[in-house]
Amino acid sequence: MFTTYLGLAIVVGAPGVKDGKEPETPSVVGEWTVQARVTGGRRHLDQQPFSSLELTAGGALNLRSGRELVVRIKYKIDPTKKPAEFDWIPTEGGLPVPGIYKVEKDTLVLCVDEAGTRPTKFESPAGSQVTLWTFKRVPKKD
Repeated sequence: MFTTYLGLAIVVGAPGVKDGKEPETPSVVGEWTVQARVTGGRRHLDQQPFSSLELTAGGALNLRSGRELVVRIKYKIDPTKKPAEFDWIPTEGGLPVPGIYKVEKDTLVLCVDEAGTRPTKFESPAGSQVTLWTFKRVPKKD
């Protein structure tokens, strides 16, 4: 009898798929700090064009250097694609920059191609215009 209750408790308490749906991907919305940048296969340690990235629920993408706003553009995502798609959208003309993204716990990995082709893998091949960014989520202040 005890074994039956223990088994039931494990099944009921175990995380799983709800209503036949896959678990939701964590949101990209929030503030993120730059951890790493690789472009064309070359890692850039101290040469960051901005220090943080803020993604709003309304589709605004704010790039900051310290507390100073450097650039404000728009973004669009499609988390239903595999891999999930991310596009930088210039606000003053220009073509969108296609990319892919993934969120794992408090890490955002963003891969974009300045040449205009959407990457299919999270890598920055040597000689390419593909940039692979790694960000850490900034904890919300209470």
